[in-house]
Amino acid sequence: MSRVGTGARVSRAKLTADDHTDQAYNAEDPALGRVATIQRAIPSSVFGGLALAGGLALANFLRFLLAAPPEDSCALQATSPDARPPIAGSGAYVLVTGGAGFLGAHVARECLALGMRVTVVDDLSGGSARNLPAGAAFVRGDLRDAAFVDGLFRNRTTATRFKYVYHLAAYAAEGLSHFIRSYNYRTNLVASALLVNAAIKFGVRCFVFTSSIAVYGTGQLPLSERAALAPEDPYGIGKLAMELDLAAAGRQFGLEWVVFRPHNVYGPLQNAADRYRNVLGIFLSQLRAAAPLTIFGDGAQTRSFTYVDDVAQPIARAPLHPQLYRQTFNVGADEQTTLNELAALLSQAWGAPLHVTRLPPRNEVRHARATHHKLRCFLGAHAVAPTPLREGIARTVAWALEQLPPTTEDVARGFGAVEVLRGLPPSWRDAGLREVPEYVGARVRNVV
Repeated sequence: MSRVGTGARVSRAKLTADDHTDQAYNAEDPALGRVATIQRAIPSSVFGGLALAGGLALANFLRFLLAAPPEDSCALQATSPDARPPIAGSGAYVLVTGGAGFLGAHVARECLALGMRVTVVDDLSGGSARNLPAGAAFVRGDLRDAAFVDGLFRNRTTATRFKYVYHLAAYAAEGLSHFIRSYNYRTNLVASALLVNAAIKFGVRCFVFTSSIAVYGTGQLPLSERAALAPEDPYGIGKLAMELDLAAAGRQFGLEWVVFRPHNVYGPLQNAADRYRNVLGIFLSQLRAAAPLTIFGDGAQTRSFTYVDDVAQPIARAPLHPQLYRQTFNVGADEQTTLNELAALLSQAWGAPLHVTRLPPRNEVRHARATHHKLRCFLGAHAVAPTPLREGIARTVAWALEQLPPTTEDVARGFGAVEVLRGLPPSWRDAGLREVPEYVGARVRNVV
């Protein structure tokens, strides 16, 4: 990969990932995206003046824009990632929030493999102590409790202070977030802000945050890091707010950060007990219970299903690559699969006949496809090769056949209460489901 000149570095610096403006970069037609971006950045009066000054000058200016490489191309990155060896992670004390959950447990394992000294914090509301990796210290607690979060950092010696924080704790039920919006913001945003406060006060070197492609909303494909950010549900809104807050903390306090936007992650340790999120986990629980696979609508919705190792590895290694600091990255698979295709693949791998029950369509993103050029560019030779879907499904099914409970009791866990009942899909309505002013969630006794 070739280096670029100073001018290109300056151009890129003005368009860093913490500048969350409404950019219209279009990966299918980069030239049009650049023109639209510059039209937003330059007042219309300036363009009017150019037009009056002479059509030839304006035409030459536009020709220059059209000849330039797109913002996400490797030609505009600051340096070749191959020329930057990663920092050694061995011995670093790190905090992994949500480390008893699905993705968090895998990230904790990757950190341990890198020689880091890992502390996991989790309230076990969505994770399990069975997921905790050997060698990690565990603290059970609720990150919504400011005193608990402060003590988590304060009660450590200077030598054992956290160097890196990996924040994966969240309630990741995008569709349900419309009906538990207060709980969503307290769990996913307010708790995150408390963690950022502690990271600033106690000198964390880099804060790695797991966001979501839910920040993009709908109507723009493929989803590049330059796409407009217009989330359509409280889950995505909360994730975007946290991204913006991290960027502000970086500018104000010098806190280094890296944001990842994963999508449709699956694999061993998948939470199959939560029927409100991740369709692949839901399908696994239904196969284990010999129940029909439920699909909302016609099943033509498309997603890019991503094997968990392909996400956990770059997240764990992110602080060791300083060229990733203050950058936002999509991370996930490129291959698109319909829900109908996924149901057939899983049933085949399980050795079961395909049996699908159709449910009424719900309000959801119909097609989601993201680009991952930027992360590959920044990591260069250190980028992770994607796991083919069939291979990932085979590994996941092998785990599920051994680990998932054989009955529906643990796979149909409901909330018991929501904050808004209006519009809740019928399949999510349990007998006795209540509407409450504020859903609280599990009560956890915090001990540091």
